[in-house]
Amino acid sequence: MISILVDHEAGSAPCLSVVGEVDGRSLELFATAVRELIEGTTGDRARLDLTTVTAFGTAGLAVLCTLGEIAAEHAVVLEIHTSVAVRRVLGSAGLTSE
Repeated sequence: MISILVDHEAGSAPCLSVVGEVDGRSLELFATAVRELIEGTTGDRARLDLTTVTAFGTAGLAVLCTLGEIAAEHAVVLEIHTSVAVRRVLGSAGLTSE
């Protein structure tokens, strides 16, 4: 189960924060929320806060890759902040500098 919060603080990039497990049960909600964040961004940046994600698998990685492509199509830089669980998966795929 996940909890999602979107913050549109004036003067900064909108931020979507995710708490909990990004798994098969929450994947569609996660993907839809991030896609809506990207598509609704009026500037050139959006932030994705995954620092409190406790579980993240390869399906989540596939969604992030697809969302990266969508962000590029909208000329939005998606700034992603990660938890250890997310970094582990990204690292296994060779997508981190760690």
